[in-house]
Amino acid sequence: MEEFVAALLDIKAIKALPKEVLPFVQFKAGLLGKEMKGDETVAIFLIASTSCYIPVFLEGKGLDEVEEELWREGGARLNAQSRELLAKALATNG
Repeated sequence: MEEFVAALLDIKAIKALPKEVLPFVQFKAGLLGKEMKGDETVAIFLIASTSCYIPVFLEGKGLDEVEEELWREGGARLNAQSRELLAKALATNG
């Protein structure tokens, strides 16, 4: 599998996400059989050299689980800056 690089774009409540990423979040929620709640926190990652966004619902997840999900779903690894920012955000909110 080709390895891609994921960059963290944003971490927000669903209700605060920009409209251009909402279809990706809705699609992911559908795959998971998950009801979207407006106050649920989602991390949005952009896969380098593509126009693909991978949303990750953060509730109950640590850094390792997020990285595993990115790898499993998109063959992507976090870049160093995104990993650091995500680790800080998870420590603050978790």
